[in-house]
Amino acid sequence: MSGSGKSSLAFDTLYAEGQRRYIESLSSYARQFLGQMDKPDVDSIDGLSPAIAIEQRAG
Repeated sequence: MSGSGKSSLAFDTLYAEGQRRYIESLSSYARQFLGQMDKPDVDSIDGLSPAIAIEQRAG
């Protein structure tokens, strides 16, 4: 499965939509300090919770 695009699917689509939903859940005051997020290029995503990502460090 290496190189099959799993990371791209996870971060470019699922994470992007989850992050967009998280930002939408913030108050309008908080959102004014964040940039506008584009919707990922998908027809529909159901059952996805708001998301954040944490950078992994080697070591």
